[in-house]
Amino acid sequence: MTRATDALFIKRDAFDYEDEVRAIVYAEPKTGAPLSSSFRVRIDPHDFVESILFDPRADATYVKMCTHYLKEVLNFEGPIGRSVLYRANMIHIPDGSSTQ
Repeated sequence: MTRATDALFIKRDAFDYEDEVRAIVYAEPKTGAPLSSSFRVRIDPHDFVESILFDPRADATYVKMCTHYLKEVLNFEGPIGRSVLYRANMIHIPDGSSTQ
């Protein structure tokens, strides 16, 4: 069983900043009991989610709409913004024409 689930815990280095929790539940079915297709865990999302980051490529209108909904309708109080994961710094490459 251990090897079958190892791949579920692989995380790319670029996403190490995320403090996520991953859990795997394996429950032996009881004899004669109906199989369940779901497993529920009760959480308070306001305690569970600290911040929300949108993909930097997301449409600005979508981000604005979702931010409004999260704050005004769901009363989310944490920081909301865009991820900078894919933002590249400007690189200066000399063209070789300058002399020293």
